[in-house]
Amino acid sequence: MTFFFLGFGVFGKELLNFNKQYKIEDNIKLLSIKNFKSKKFINFKNSKTKIKYFITIGNPNLRSLVYNKIKKNKKLINSKIIFKNVVIGRKTKIDKGTVIMNNTIISSNVKIGKNCHIHPNVVIGHDVEIGKNVTISANVFIGGNSRIGDNSVINPNATIIKNIIISKNCSIGSGSVVIYNLKQNTSVFGVPAKIL
Repeated sequence: MTFFFLGFGVFGKELLNFNKQYKIEDNIKLLSIKNFKSKKFINFKNSKTKIKYFITIGNPNLRSLVYNKIKKNKKLINSKIIFKNVVIGRKTKIDKGTVIMNNTIISSNVKIGKNCHIHPNVVIGHDVEIGKNVTISANVFIGGNSRIGDNSVINPNATIIKNIIISKNCSIGSGSVVIYNLKQNTSVFGVPAKIL
């Protein structure tokens, strides 16, 4: 069965390179989506044969939009990708469409929503809940009992201490340390993180 990466390029190409190294899937093709009216996308969306796919679009809101355009076709199978050297604790649930890249450690009782991108070297503490379409960049630490809302982006080397609630559509800057809850649509940066 063919495995399609749907996206604009950079993250899809990165995953293709990782796939060559780790051999996760055999027959992967990158389908570049310029717009929803393109013939390639319409043919994919209306496929009559079973196809596994993964959305490689970095922007969480666009990722959600693409998923909503194709989710009704039961022939299209939204797959998750978990690299071989990922540690996952017991009673952890990972929804479809999520990628978890190498050297990531996920503790027990964690819930990860649909279509999340979790980059290398991430540590996620116990009882964390991560919403849909969340991007967690490399070298991020998320303390136990924290909540990350839908469509949020956590940039590289950020730290979220335990018991923190990050609401929907938040952005956390590189290297930031989050020590208080964030309301939705908030962008923060710094040590400690402050609203921009």
